[in-house]
Amino acid sequence: MTSLDIVKRAESLVEFYRTGVRSQLEEHGLREAVESLDRSEAILRAALKRDTTLSIGFLGESQVGKSTIINALVGVSALPSGGVGPLTAQATRVSYRDQHGFSVKYHGRNRLNEIRLALESDLKRKKKIGVFRASCG
Repeated sequence: MTSLDIVKRAESLVEFYRTGVRSQLEEHGLREAVESLDRSEAILRAALKRDTTLSIGFLGESQVGKSTIINALVGVSALPSGGVGPLTAQATRVSYRDQHGFSVKYHGRNRLNEIRLALESDLKRKKKIGVFRASCG
């Protein structure tokens, strides 16, 4: 069952409660049950509205397998990999959904440097990690 199936099922359960069950409970004087189910419905509706996007960054030197691992994670060859030279030399955004398809967003060198500097600055400020440059080869 995909997450889209789960959302559709949850929405149909909420609709079933609203259009049928709730009125029957009220008709039989089951006020506590109605109040409890109304709270549960509100929690479920809030959960359905929540953004479930998970962002993950892959940084590394050229030719170390970033595109290969992304392709392995999504189960398709979404990005070129295994060739000679840099194949995804700019920052690339890949989005995955339960439906087939994906989107890729390329960022230029200037934007990538802005992001790198912001990350380094934030890490230094938080003193969470020392920032260093490693060279391969």
